[in-house]
Formats: sequence, structure tokens, C-alpha cells
Amino acid sequence: MKIFDEQIFPDQMAFLANRKQEKDVKYTFTTNFRIKNGDDSWSSVVQCTHYLFNEYYRMPIASVNSLTDLTYFKNDSKINHLIERHEAGGEKSVIENKSYFLQKTEDILSKREIDVLKLASQGMGSKEIADQLHISINTINNHRRNMLMRSKCKNFLQLVDIAVKNGVL
Repeated sequence: MKIFDEQIFPDQMAFLANRKQEKDVKYTFTTNFRIKNGDDSWSSVVQCTHYLFNEYYRMPIASVNSLTDLTYFKNDSKINHLIERHEAGGEKSVIENKSYFLQKTEDILSKREIDVLKLASQGMGSKEIADQLHISINTINNHRRNMLMRSKCKNFLQLVDIAVKNGVL
């Protein structure tokens, strides 16, 4: 829970400290993460937090949390954090939607795979990448497949997005 303690929770508190006091407006903070079970298996869960305020304090005086097991729906290690605004009339809007990653992309990809990823993100096809790197198109396709498997990304666009967010590209 290092990411939660060092990044997500401080972001939540900063958001709350900087918000305007608005009557009949509530915020929901939703975060998914994985927890280790007693048998050393992992479960994916989502936590929803609602902070309670009184009229004298800008910061919350208490919180109400719910925790739901998502193991059968999600098995990657990416952490998503969502802040929603709820108005009295039932209108809801997303204020912030961030993703956090347990492993940096460069920790799970080889240097050559990062080279392939950079060229692909510039719009090059497999044949062009193979020609530029002086390797076979089959090797390029193997790199692409391996990158998707190890990163647990659903497609190449998601992998590029993660690499950009982690400063690899």
C-alpha cells in the first residue's frame, strides 16, 4: 500500500484542502488495488471512500468506506483512482481519474523492446521497424507479443499509454 500511503492519500487530502465549501455537494474517492490473502494468493478489490465534514472544519472529521472484491473481473496490477462529484439533484461528474503503476515500464521491458515500442509509437509498422533495427519482422512481432504479455496490456495502444505515463516514451 506504499502507493496509496505516499501518493493517493496525500492527493485526496490536497484535493479536500483546496476545495470550496459547497452545500449539498459530496465527493466519492474510488481506488482499486490488490491485497495479499492469508494463503499468499492475491485479490483485486475496489475501495470507495466518502468523507464526512461538519461546518467548522475544512478537512474531514470521519470517513465511510466500502471494499468490494473484483478478483474475477480484474487481474492486472494497475491502480486506478477516481474522484467524483455528487450534487444534491443526483448529478454526478468525474473530477479526476489517475492511474498508478506498481512496476515501471522499463523494469518489465528489455532495451530492445523499448526501442521497438518507441518506433511503433512514432507510427512505424513492423516492417519499417525491422528494417531500421536490422532484425527480422518475426522478431519484431515476437517483441510486440512479449511486451503485451508481460505488461498485461490488452493492446499496443494501452502499452504506449503506460510507457508515456511512466516516462519511458
